[in-house]
Amino acid sequence: RGAVEGAACAAAAFVAATVNGCDADLAEDIVDLGHSCYSCAVAAAASVTMHLRPQPLNPDEPLGAKGELDVHVLEPRAEQAATAMFRRSIGYFWADAVYVMVARLAGRRPHLWQGRLVHHVLQSIANLSCLRVGPGLR
Repeated sequence: RGAVEGAACAAAAFVAATVNGCDADLAEDIVDLGHSCYSCAVAAAASVTMHLRPQPLNPDEPLGAKGELDVHVLEPRAEQAATAMFRRSIGYFWADAVYVMVARLAGRRPHLWQGRLVHHVLQSIANLSCLRVGPGLR
């Protein structure tokens, strides 16, 4: 669901910018800046809730057992907000990748299109890995 929300927001912002007189390059920059501001704000707000929580090295052992590791965790509400942000970001990245590919098929060359595609692949991998629960936190 979050990826669909992110893609829809990116598309709506792009359309709104172009309808209001921006050329495609400026509209892309506006959408990118909006995504960056949103992601930065959510990440900053979540990071201030970070705290250490002891986790057993062996998930089958209780807390206090021999061999613990302190793990940085977010407060539940911040974790939910960060998770939603990562999902929405995937939608934004995929929407822009589709836009770049459609533009190329139409014979246009969006600025930095090759680097953007590589960036979106790398960011998708990074975001998907952030959505996986880490060892011992299940």
